Amino acid sequence: MADIDPKDLFFTQTDLDLQQAVKFTENALHGADDGELYLEYTLSEAFSLTTIG
Repeated sequence: MADIDPKDLFFTQTDLDLQQAVKFTENALHGADDGELYLEYTLSEAFSLTTIG
């Protein structure tokens, strides 16, 4: 599996830019004194067969 550049993951493949990401992170952490913040990007594929007739 190829290494994924984090910039490619969050900025190239989405409509996010750095300023938006910082704002979302600040809002998510506002008022928090402890905890963890997880960001997840999921890519999936599906395959379906249909029988006609």
